[in-house]
Amino acid sequence: MNLKFQETMKKYLNHILALFIALTALSSCSDDNEPSPVPEPDPTPSGYCLMFYMSGDDKIHDITLMESARQAAAVSDDNVAVTVLHKNSGEGEGEAHNGTHRYTAQNGVLTEDPTFDPGEDFAITDPKELTDFIRWSVEKYPNRHYLLVIGGHGKAFVPYEDEDATSTKTRATLYDDHKYMSSAQLGNAIRQSGQNLDALIFNSCQQGNIEMLAEWEGTADYLLSTPFMLPDFGYDYASLIGDLQQGRSVEEALARTAHRAINLWQEFHNQEECGMVTQVSRIRDLTPLWETMRQIIGAMNKSIEEIVEFLIDKKLTITTAESCTGGLIASAIVDIPGVSEIFHEGYVTYSNDAKERLLGVAPKTISDYGVVSSQTAAEMATGAARTAHTTIALSSTGVAGPDGGTKEHPVGDVYLGCCYNGSVMTQHMLGCGSRTEIRQQAVAAAFSLLEKMLTEEKIL
Repeated sequence: MNLKFQETMKKYLNHILALFIALTALSSCSDDNEPSPVPEPDPTPSGYCLMFYMSGDDKIHDITLMESARQAAAVSDDNVAVTVLHKNSGEGEGEAHNGTHRYTAQNGVLTEDPTFDPGEDFAITDPKELTDFIRWSVEKYPNRHYLLVIGGHGKAFVPYEDEDATSTKTRATLYDDHKYMSSAQLGNAIRQSGQNLDALIFNSCQQGNIEMLAEWEGTADYLLSTPFMLPDFGYDYASLIGDLQQGRSVEEALARTAHRAINLWQEFHNQEECGMVTQVSRIRDLTPLWETMRQIIGAMNKSIEEIVEFLIDKKLTITTAESCTGGLIASAIVDIPGVSEIFHEGYVTYSNDAKERLLGVAPKTISDYGVVSSQTAAEMATGAARTAHTTIALSSTGVAGPDGGTKEHPVGDVYLGCCYNGSVMTQHMLGCGSRTEIRQQAVAAAFSLLEKMLTEEKIL
């Protein structure tokens, strides 16, 4: 099997956003109502408004985020205004760590809004509050180019998590007190504001993942973000404003801001090569990259063929035990010529009764952990291998949608299992898209898990 090819393709997928400016058009993974369309921008906007929407969520970010906004406010003028909404963590003494505040800034003066009453427990992660903030900023500074900064902590789209993972919150764009705003919610909040953004800027980590950007398509012309970690110092907004004041385009100003962050990182670490990635991406229309992704995914499908051919060559027998994929894993196996030597039977156990009766899944396992769980996936795999007398077994159980999702197990929540000679490995996947897309993602994840298992068992 060509593992180098496989690894290359995985790396290409993980870092593709650093290579492309045009990005993909995927379906939003939101349960929210369809947002209202973004109206055409005013043909003659004059000046800029830089909007900071920030959640400290800890003592360090309380200070660093607000300091970024203060530095931007200090260089504001008639051409570039600043608005700020900042919720502090409540983890320290004084105003710097407590309360929620709203500000305007023009001509270097930062002024707190006396009419703003956030109440005792302002929900900054509520999409409606973001929508209201954007509308309020536009009301204060109408007919401008608008750049929105989201400041705080973020978490990327994580399709696979180990069974002992403690967090299932993915595609998170803003955290506050153990609550978060998802990427889909953020995209819809911007659309509901009715305001076209010239730029969406993330002063937070892991906000350059293609699955997340897909949910922001059409919300802004450009996006400044990183798919990895962003240092606490974030971006130099004073210099960004300076570039705009000097007549540079939004795209050029953002590119220069990204370079400054990278150069500062290099200087701080005293190294020639930079371990930081930031990128400017076009997100008004993501179709070109999505077409590229289709080609890449098509190329990756060859890896399934390589895995099965490897099994045939080594005479490693395999069976499947499927629930949400409904036989798609077995179908991917039997698509390969010569597979009859290693694949004799598979199981589609859609009901709990079938899992218990045909695979020997313990009723207590289902009652204690649920049918959508790593424990059930593990017992399905071991039961299939035992029943079919095979060396390997792959299993799937989850919620493919479009209905059936819950708060604990949303649509796209899938667990895969792999059994090899009695050893078991499981994988958690959070899929995105339609029912068909989620099931296809689960198939790909199952073979990825198989490759991981064979590698750890030193078979590959």
